[in-house]
Amino acid sequence: MDVRYPSMLSFSVPKSKASKAVVAEKKTNVLESIENEFKRLTKGHSIKGEVKETSLNGIDGLNLKFSAPFKFMDYVVGVKASLGNFKNLNPDTIFVKRTFSDVADGKVNVEGDYDIDSKTLDVDLEWVGDGVSVSARGNNKDLLTELAAKAKHTFEGSKAVVADLGASYHMLTKKIAGSASVHLDSTTAKVAYDTEEEDPVVSVSYKHDRNTITPSYSTKTGDITIGVSRKLESGKLDAEVHPGDKVVVEWEDNGAHGVWKTKVDVPLSDDHKNTKVSFARDWNL
Repeated sequence: MDVRYPSMLSFSVPKSKASKAVVAEKKTNVLESIENEFKRLTKGHSIKGEVKETSLNGIDGLNLKFSAPFKFMDYVVGVKASLGNFKNLNPDTIFVKRTFSDVADGKVNVEGDYDIDSKTLDVDLEWVGDGVSVSARGNNKDLLTELAAKAKHTFEGSKAVVADLGASYHMLTKKIAGSASVHLDSTTAKVAYDTEEEDPVVSVSYKHDRNTITPSYSTKTGDITIGVSRKLESGKLDAEVHPGDKVVVEWEDNGAHGVWKTKVDVPLSDDHKNTKVSFARDWNL
């Protein structure tokens, strides 16, 4: 007993300041190694945070939707959540994206979104080739839900004329939508139609210097929308006026370490509580 007693006491002796400093230094070195390795692996990639469709209806009505993607190597993964759920670490949606190159003389973009509450997995596939793209959308409950295609062709001549065609078909609603546009110099004429609204919309845009003006006309309702876009030194500013209804303004600012995107939707009525604001930020690492 006399021999064991001193050795047992040795376990209760407090560590010296020197030994504590050594342990702290080792922890610091480990953290620095992890941080340096993380920076090396994520060099050239980006992180993005978004707040979408925020209703300015008082504090109780404030509904913030966040999208936080993280680009790592060839994948983009992230979560979408409302402010309340995000605080509780309870995201609404988990998503993943990836682009595959050299597929049938083009590339394939794949995006999957998994809704945690409904346990629904939505998948978007898009093949992009030379002047042509084909896309499909579906989920694990309804299977294939939408097909779409786009084509672009340039007609050479004294002046190049560029034609764009697009069409989509929604399996569940049987809705067919299509659009056709022609670009000549600084002018673009476009017609859009779908079988649900049955309202052909005609628009003509004219570009001058940094400004683009796009009036559009609904042949069914007679409504007119005026769009104005201006390129800025560090971004662009887009405005869309719906007379008697609302004004939508989008501002994109390119900063030193990323891009700020802001959108404001203001009703022209006296009920400004329905004003909506959304913004997004891209961080370049």
